[in-house]
Amino acid sequence: MSRFAVSKETARQDTNRSIQILESHGADIQNKNQELNEEFNTMNVVLIDSNNEVIPEILNEAESHMEGTIEESVTCVPVPRRSARIAMNVSNAPPAELGHVYSFQLMKPKKYSAFEATETDPAMKLHDCGPLQHKCNYCGALHFEKERPRDDAFTKCCHKGSVKLGPVDVPSYMKDLYQGQQPESLNFRNNIRQYNNSFAFTSMGAKVCSLGAGPYCFKIHGQIYHRMSDAMPEEGARPHFSQLYFMDPTEALEQRISEKPNENCLPEVLPKIDQLLRNVNPFACSYQFMREKIEEQSTTKTVIMDIITNKSQDHRRYNAPTATEVAIIFEADADGSPPLNRDIRIYPRGGHYQQISILNPNLDPMVYPLFFVHGEKGWSEGLTKNNSTGNVTHLQFYAYRIAIRNEFNPILHGGKLFQQFVVDVYVRIEANRLNWIKFNQKKLRAESYSGLVDYVAGICDQNQCKLGKLVILPSSFQGSPRAMHQNYQDAMSIVSCHSSPDLFITMTCNPNWIEIVSNSYSNQTASDRPDLVARVFNIKLNELIDDITKRHIFGEVEAYFYTIEFQKRGLPHAHILAILKDKDKIRDPETIDKIISAELLHPNFSKLL
Repeated sequence: MSRFAVSKETARQDTNRSIQILESHGADIQNKNQELNEEFNTMNVVLIDSNNEVIPEILNEAESHMEGTIEESVTCVPVPRRSARIAMNVSNAPPAELGHVYSFQLMKPKKYSAFEATETDPAMKLHDCGPLQHKCNYCGALHFEKERPRDDAFTKCCHKGSVKLGPVDVPSYMKDLYQGQQPESLNFRNNIRQYNNSFAFTSMGAKVCSLGAGPYCFKIHGQIYHRMSDAMPEEGARPHFSQLYFMDPTEALEQRISEKPNENCLPEVLPKIDQLLRNVNPFACSYQFMREKIEEQSTTKTVIMDIITNKSQDHRRYNAPTATEVAIIFEADADGSPPLNRDIRIYPRGGHYQQISILNPNLDPMVYPLFFVHGEKGWSEGLTKNNSTGNVTHLQFYAYRIAIRNEFNPILHGGKLFQQFVVDVYVRIEANRLNWIKFNQKKLRAESYSGLVDYVAGICDQNQCKLGKLVILPSSFQGSPRAMHQNYQDAMSIVSCHSSPDLFITMTCNPNWIEIVSNSYSNQTASDRPDLVARVFNIKLNELIDDITKRHIFGEVEAYFYTIEFQKRGLPHAHILAILKDKDKIRDPETIDKIISAELLHPNFSKLL
């Protein structure tokens, strides 16, 4: 008797129909492993004759219904290929006879529609980005399969090897706090922003928006300022930030504990971190050295400390800087002039407050001492690439810093402080781009806007006001009013050309996606990993757009456009508008009911949804 060999997926998913009908007609069903080629959407269906000779037939067009005939008038009707099932309808057919070889005669395919899928269909399965295991050949950063470029040279981590930075060295005690190996770890992670502000050398001024209860989200309004004060407070004023390093450790601890924002910080953790920073942090050592110089001073000369920026220094060196590399202390009227590359000057007293430039490489270790315990410098001007003559940009530098690798990175374990760091860095990147636009108006051909200049000048004359310096912000600057207006005009042009959209689809991010949960570190939530959330959401959004525009699950698409927004709590979501071709337009209530469903799902019958 002839035997049909089908895949295990076939036997498991359609036993009540296919196998019973076949066995009723005398067929001997064998389970045989077959490979389902997801890339080309093909499946091998094998027929075995009486001599056990295998005859493969390839069924293409995975997203279609295939109709075929078998010799002896046995009809085969495959269901959608994505379900990997074969349903045999052998009614009115004679029993299979020994020695007959059955072959498929493929007929015209019918397009597979998403309307016909049900939750019991294996096509209805959760999308999976796969394991985070694809390493960059240059820097070792980990990526998902869908992030892999054609040439296997990743750009989002190290820009194809052009960016190379040294690792961030973290003492063992701090590493244990981040990884939950200490009894105080939970308190440290929950109050990490307060701990960091207690030991920061500079203040970070911003209007932080309070969102109330719910998942934590660091949100600011307006601009961020980083300010530096004198080494000692004025008479009657409370010391803060870098001034605490100028004090005795015991006095500094009492001051930190008495601060109201630090009321949730553990008194036993604060002295350990303070002692650690005083021993290994070059900025803390510089303040202690300045205090010793002032105490040794026998004259009325003023002791001044300059925190220097050595632009010729290569920040990719693996050795941590020393106190002599970050600051120099001298007397105001001493022989010899101080270094020319100074950016920050610290006086003992006098109310000297100064704002630190976003271009200062010392900004990162002074604002985030819990991330850069050894004072590793941040981005600086003139930092060149490895394999070219170009310079490393702000974005490329920090993209390298927050990339996921098989090494400990305190930034990715920072939780709430990581959110603050990301926001702070992005504001610097955007400010740097605006500065470039401001000082490169000729390259942007701003003189071509002469009509606009005359119009603004006319308004100033009418209102008797003085016209300042005009800076043209191009539409290429993302997020600007001109960019938003241009995108709106493009969308309206598409609508006027192809008709109104047929589908309005909203895709929201699920913080419980398996890719987010499995790749987060211990005791982390989605709000602690905005980098991972954005990457996973981008992959799934591209997959959904491919389903709509390439796989045509709702029909062939004439045009589409979408926008990505971030919810109040930081999770992204996308709004997609799709215009279908005329032959696939939705014209009747039955089709609408197949697309849209508003019902309470039963937990036993709709476990997937």
